[in-house]
Amino acid sequence: MHLNYSMSNLGIVCYSVKGITHPIKRKKSLGQLKKFKCSLALLQGTHLSDTEHKKLRREWVEQVL
Repeated sequence: MHLNYSMSNLGIVCYSVKGITHPIKRKKSLGQLKKFKCSLALLQGTHLSDTEHKKLRREWVEQVL
């Protein structure tokens, strides 16, 4: 994966979500991240199962690692 950003345009957000499996919490958290227009979002405390990880990938517009 290659990120094509200059350092002046790089926005990083670190977010402690304490579980993002509830649909309302997931929608609110992802909505806030989209508003930030960040280049890289680091989510801590997600506690995602494989199924929940797939749900997160469907709702996000970019890559999920």
